[in-house]
Amino acid sequence: MTRTGRSVALLFLVLMEFLGWKSCVVDANPRRILLDTDVDTDDFFALLYLLKQNQSQFDLKV
Repeated sequence: MTRTGRSVALLFLVLMEFLGWKSCVVDANPRRILLDTDVDTDDFFALLYLLKQNQSQFDLKV
C-alpha cells in the first residue's frame, strides 16, 4: 500500500470514529437537583440559571 493509500485509510477510520460508527446509545434519566435556599442573592441567581436550562434534562426539587 502506498503512503497516500495509508493516509486515506487512516483518514477514513478517523472520520468513522468521529461520526459515531462505533458509538453506543445510553438511556439517560433526568438529573435530580435539590435546591436548598436561605433566600439570599446567590440562591436567586442559581434558580434563574436552572430555569434557563433545558427542563427535560433535570428534575428540580425545591
